[in-house]
Amino acid sequence: MSESGDTRVYVCPRCVTPYGEPGTCLTCHVELVECRPGPEGDPLRKPLMTGDGKLLTHAPGWWVRRTAAGLFERRVKK
Repeated sequence: MSESGDTRVYVCPRCVTPYGEPGTCLTCHVELVECRPGPEGDPLRKPLMTGDGKLLTHAPGWWVRRTAAGLFERRVKK
């Protein structure tokens, strides 16, 4: 992680393989998505949950925000 806490992860949007550098997925041959999961302890590193603790997604919030912004925005507003 960089000293500023600005961690960047590059992930294939099709097979979700993580990479440390931008480019294309070696398996799917599609452009990688750049995601910034935030510093350690950031709530975006956890999966989205309802107010009563039910799991909405298995994916962490930063991934949902990057790939399904509409779902993320609806959840944040609640």
